[in-house]
Amino acid sequence: MKNMKKALRRQKTQNYIQKQKKIASINAHLNNTLSDGYFKKQAVMDCGNPKCGLCGNPRKSKAFKGRDNSTLQEKKSQLSFNEY
Repeated sequence: MKNMKKALRRQKTQNYIQKQKKIASINAHLNNTLSDGYFKKQAVMDCGNPKCGLCGNPRKSKAFKGRDNSTLQEKKSQLSFNEY
């Protein structure tokens, strides 16, 4: 049973790595020369830039200035509040 748990954990990690590599190849976001350990620890679409429009905080990003700066969760709560 102990080896089964380790095997399932390794399989889950390998599946995650394969999905991340597939996303990277579709979006041409990163070069494919990176090792598997990189994809194990960091998501492909997370560039690490806090001011990025995709992965940064929408309130602090310059891409969202001038628009409604509320997050999706806040917008949903406002919609449900306005219904009543």
